[in-house]
Amino acid sequence: MATSAAPLKPEEIAAWNNALDNWDAFLVFAIKQVGATVTDANVRNELLNILLDSRQRLVAALSQPQRLIGPDPVRLLFLREWTRLGQLIENAARQGRLGNRSLEFLSFISAGDALFALDQAAAALGMRISADDLRRLARIIAPQANGDPLAYSFDEDPELRRMFGLSAPLELPGALDLPMEPAPVATSDRNGEFVPGETGHASIAPSIGAASSGEGTSSLNAPSTASITASPLAAPFSILPSGLCLIAPTTAYAADIVLGTQVRAVQILTLGRKLRAVVVSERNELPYRYEISQLLDLIAQYQLQDDAADASVLRLWPILLKAAAWQESCWRQFVIKHRRVWYLESQTGDIGLMQVNKYVWRGFYSLARLRWDIVYNLSAGAEILQRFLAGASSHFHSDDPVVLARAAYAAYNGGPNAYDRWLQPQEPPALRAIDQAFWLKYRAIEAG
Repeated sequence: MATSAAPLKPEEIAAWNNALDNWDAFLVFAIKQVGATVTDANVRNELLNILLDSRQRLVAALSQPQRLIGPDPVRLLFLREWTRLGQLIENAARQGRLGNRSLEFLSFISAGDALFALDQAAAALGMRISADDLRRLARIIAPQANGDPLAYSFDEDPELRRMFGLSAPLELPGALDLPMEPAPVATSDRNGEFVPGETGHASIAPSIGAASSGEGTSSLNAPSTASITASPLAAPFSILPSGLCLIAPTTAYAADIVLGTQVRAVQILTLGRKLRAVVVSERNELPYRYEISQLLDLIAQYQLQDDAADASVLRLWPILLKAAAWQESCWRQFVIKHRRVWYLESQTGDIGLMQVNKYVWRGFYSLARLRWDIVYNLSAGAEILQRFLAGASSHFHSDDPVVLARAAYAAYNGGPNAYDRWLQPQEPPALRAIDQAFWLKYRAIEAG
């Protein structure tokens, strides 16, 4: 992709962002129409992969708008996903899976192909696929649908979640008390290294400290983060030359302990309440690390739901979850931002402990819960990671724990199209550094 000769103006960037939003909303609309008609699990899985790959490209575009040129971001960024969707629809029609809607779907693909071809041929004239063009396409596939097919929202979409077999994550009981947004945003890069929104020390407000005290009694034999009073916060973690944060597992995965799902959920929520709005510091590092490690272990056990997973998955899964959380956030949900406790968020919209991206997973999860509920964030991230672990097994037809762990994390970080990126000799240096850093952490946890 070429680079722009001159910086884009703010209004040009705003127009790009709006066009990208329109495309994403349109693609969701089309995918939901196909998914509601074709219930085959493999077809729906491919639909989800198309959506996630598209959104990964969208996030990359939003993070570097200056690199994007041309009359139409839809053509530049999403022609591949459109082609994949068209092939899927054509295959479904040949197999008779579309029923009496075959003509609608095939007409939809034909009209879209013509529109893309016209846009590409007339690029020099400054033509682009407009929002109204996308709306007309949407009416071909669903002429009776109500509402704007390009409506864009971060609200939860239960229909989207059900369609792709994603469950409602565990969450702390009760409503969230959402404070007003301070600015600028504290960020973490995709490598999980902290980039503070401001420099210097900060203190946790007494009201936040009280809120983090939690409820109930923990059965864990370790000092509690709740006993740490509000205090000045030093740099959250030191960074070793190897790139490893000063955090490591303190307990092994208790694979031999079989707990009922309800008991496990109670333990998870108890720990979640204790860790609510807790920011790690030099003063509370040891109890914080202990309790986060316990929470990760419990979520790992809970997520399996005592399924009959094979031995290799049972062993690698908790290690994978801990390593991914370490890589993504250094096991942190909250940071200090302008002297207040705030949720961790990267410049590209990755949120919290598991850095669940708000654009990639738009509609699947509650944005407020991802930000303010550590149990919800971890539960959502674990569900996503477990799905990619299953996808890695299917992609490689292998049970090699090295292959499964590295492929699952690569997809978690870069989408379904990235399962094998860590095997590519020409992997971009920035991505190679991420994959290597993850693998270093995975091996460290595996070694205890």
